[in-house]
Amino acid sequence: MENNNQESSNDPNNFEEINIREILSVLKRYLPAQLIIISIFALSSIGYSLIVSEKWTSSAIVVPVSSSSGIGQVSSTQGGLTALTGINFSSKAPDASLIISSLKSRMFFESLIGYEGVLDHIMAFESFDHDKKSSSFKKIGIERKDLIDNTPLSFQKAHMKYLSMLSATSPPRSGMIYMEVSHGSPIFARDFLELIIKEFNSAERKKDIQESEEALDYLYNQLGVVKDSAVQLSISQLIESELKKLTFANVRINYAIDPLDVPYVSELRSFPKRKQIVLTFTFIGFIISIIGVLGFYYFRKALNKI
Repeated sequence: MENNNQESSNDPNNFEEINIREILSVLKRYLPAQLIIISIFALSSIGYSLIVSEKWTSSAIVVPVSSSSGIGQVSSTQGGLTALTGINFSSKAPDASLIISSLKSRMFFESLIGYEGVLDHIMAFESFDHDKKSSSFKKIGIERKDLIDNTPLSFQKAHMKYLSMLSATSPPRSGMIYMEVSHGSPIFARDFLELIIKEFNSAERKKDIQESEEALDYLYNQLGVVKDSAVQLSISQLIESELKKLTFANVRINYAIDPLDVPYVSELRSFPKRKQIVLTFTFIGFIISIIGVLGFYYFRKALNKI
């Protein structure tokens, strides 16, 4: 009889059943405390979602464009002079990761802040009036010269805000770049993303035009110096190719990146997602209430045994 009682007390299933019953009993006993904790989390999440700054996101999909797209490949006879002149005649489109790094660079950002209203929206934006479709600012008329180091309007802080607004990613082997700009003004988010695409194309076009013009000056010089007819023919072909590239740069609007899906004014708020925030915080409160109640109960139980 004594052995049966000992076996019964050592049965792990029996202990598990007792523990589960005890846990359920504790949760039932402290249910009001749990409800208070859950309510605190739920009400806090509602308050947070109502007071946090709203943001709208405008997006676009762009593809890198080859500088010689639609013009044709460079003749193989030019390969020998490519290394000599240092001119790149590859028709391969630029790497997406290189474009993304350029878009996020301080040098490119410096060209953006020269446009009117950009710094106001980045550094001094306060709120957006959806009825009037207008933005209000803490300070109006911020210019590049106002960005002084170690101040609230420093260039580094402005660049960090720009990086927090801009998202540019390229899935592996997709060949496409997904761009997004998030801001408190849905109109500025759209306009700023359009400006980024336009300015990047403009900057790349100007750089390539300058390089082509310098290359042509050099090639025309060499054409007058070199006497070998075979080399002269190769230089003439290089000049022809460079002129085609120069024509391409002057006539194509979307020179470096070509939008497949243009930026738009978003009608749906991207942040905060109030329902998701409330549900997430309430669930966290539910878990914490259970852990807190059980921890409090077993801590007291352990103290009583001492």
